Amino acid sequence: MILFLGILGFFTLGITGAIAWYLGNQDLRQINAGLMEAKGSDLTGYGRIIGIFTVILALLAIVVKAFLLLSAEMPPL
Repeated sequence: MILFLGILGFFTLGITGAIAWYLGNQDLRQINAGLMEAKGSDLTGYGRIIGIFTVILALLAIVVKAFLLLSAEMPPL
């Protein structure tokens, strides 16, 4: 599920990527504490990493878009 949410983050501007990041951290903590099976830890880790990547990519896209909008409205010197 976390891997799916991480991949879905590419299409939702990182919203589900942030959820995958959070849930992945929670699951990995439980796995390391022995409260959860370690069977799916690889997929959980991959989903968490993809979630982090989609959040960073979405933030970068927002910053670039804001810069382009602001620079288009400013008169040339």
